[in-house]
Amino acid sequence: MTYFSYGSNMLGQRMTARVPGARLMGAACLRGHRLAWHKVNVDGSGKCDVVPDSDSAVWGVLYDIDHEGKRALDGFEGLGRGYAEKRVSVEHGDRMVAAFTYYATETRGDLLPYGWYRDIVLRGALQNGLPADYVESIETVEVLTDPDDHRRRENERLLRD
Repeated sequence: MTYFSYGSNMLGQRMTARVPGARLMGAACLRGHRLAWHKVNVDGSGKCDVVPDSDSAVWGVLYDIDHEGKRALDGFEGLGRGYAEKRVSVEHGDRMVAAFTYYATETRGDLLPYGWYRDIVLRGALQNGLPADYVESIETVEVLTDPDDHRRRENERLLRD
C-alpha cells in the first residue's frame, strides 16, 4: 500500500526505524491542502496535519509499505487517538497516485511544535529534495523548546545520523 508522509516520517531514518520494510518512492504533492502544526500531542506540543485549503499544496514523500508495516505505523501515528486516516490523490512525477495519509482529529490553534520535531520535518524535506520555497516555509515555523531534556536529546540524535 502507498503512504503519503508530510511530517516527521519524511525523514528516512525515522521511517525505516518505524517500518523497516518501507520502500521510498519519492516526492509527491497533495493539492488543495495546507500544512498545519496544530495536532494536539500528549506532550503539549503541536504536530503536523493536512488541512483542506483549495489555494494551497502540501509536499511530502510516498512510501510503499506492507500490511504489517501499516499496522506498526498506525501505532506510531496514534490512529484512533488523535489521527484518523483518509485516502488522497497525490501528484508523483507526471502522474496521480492514490495513497493513504493521516489527518488530525484533535487540534488546537495555539500550538507550536518543539524545535527538534520541526527540524526532523525540515531534514526530511531537504533529504527528499522538496521545493526550496516549501522547505523555507517549514524552516520559518516558530518553535518551542522541549522541557524534557531526555526526549529532546533522543530525537535530536536522529538529526545527527
